[in-house]
Amino acid sequence: MARALRIPQEQRVSCLRKRNQRSSL
Repeated sequence: MARALRIPQEQRVSCLRKRNQRSSL
């Protein structure tokens, strides 16, 4: 989780979006 805060917000959103897409499938 600490890593997510370290990286920019944009990258974090991208990661979350990718995760959501995978969950949808």
